Amino acid sequence: MFDTHCHLNFKAFESQVDDIIKESKNYGVYYFMIPGTDYATSKRAVEISEKYKNAFCSVGLHPHHIYEFVQKNIDIDDYDFIGFIKVLVESDSVKAIGEVGFDRHVYTKTKYQNYKVNEVFLSLQKKLFIKQYDMALKLDKSLIIHCREAESDLLAVLGDVWDSKMQGRAVFHCCPCQRRFA
Repeated sequence: MFDTHCHLNFKAFESQVDDIIKESKNYGVYYFMIPGTDYATSKRAVEISEKYKNAFCSVGLHPHHIYEFVQKNIDIDDYDFIGFIKVLVESDSVKAIGEVGFDRHVYTKTKYQNYKVNEVFLSLQKKLFIKQYDMALKLDKSLIIHCREAESDLLAVLGDVWDSKMQGRAVFHCCPCQRRFA
């Protein structure tokens, strides 16, 4: 089996990665995809995946972490996203850009002060999603898309930017939406 989305790069697993990867084989799990969610976790994902031949990773900025741009009033157009990615994608273990996307969920536990979902935040998510999507195309990488309570936002943007080169190369990592399907 292949665990296609495991955050072994998060602090909660810091001292357990060796044991988790070793013990996973006992349960038939032999391969791992470790998604980055910001620069630190992307860098850690690269480090882990370079250590284990059966581990791969992605690098990117999760939509929740874009709130830092709101807090610091950073203009995404001025943000050196290419520099952020370039230093990391040089590793052969980086197979995708992600975890990227849209997130309208209101987190009650977050490191961000005064966290709220508003149009400014959603506009930044859209801009950065497009930048990361374009980067995946440019670098010939797959894409890990996060979508939480924002299906219409995501589908509208994908409808505008979709390129056939991404066919079969994008995966959705979605949390349950609030509406029910019949």
